[in-house]
Amino acid sequence: MIFVLYFLLGYFLYAAIYAAVGAMSSTEAEARQAQVPVQLLLMIPYVSFFGILNDPNSSLAVWMTLIPFWSPIATPVRWGASPIPVVELVASLVILLVTVIVVTWLASRIYRVGILMTGKRPNIKELIRWVRAG
Repeated sequence: MIFVLYFLLGYFLYAAIYAAVGAMSSTEAEARQAQVPVQLLLMIPYVSFFGILNDPNSSLAVWMTLIPFWSPIATPVRWGASPIPVVELVASLVILLVTVIVVTWLASRIYRVGILMTGKRPNIKELIRWVRAG
């Protein structure tokens, strides 16, 4: 059950992030370049697998359970190595759920404006203006 919850919430989180990346890119090359930071976010828990497995109650494992971009990958690994305290598990799920809602809302704002834009790739200032628009 834990795996399914984290899989679904992680899927929705990264789907929203990739939708925003796709909306702000007008060519395939721009999209590939813009998705690199998202891929780097996904790589951090994979690199930390052995640290989590060796000591599932370390501060690294606890923080990776609580940080929403890493928890869909790190928490099932930690759960498989040792039971997680219920408080940490509930806090992780709540933080992840709130993050999914916020990121989906932000991605929808970016998507609404960005899908109609063509030309140059937006900078951070333009993205903030897109989020505030509407």
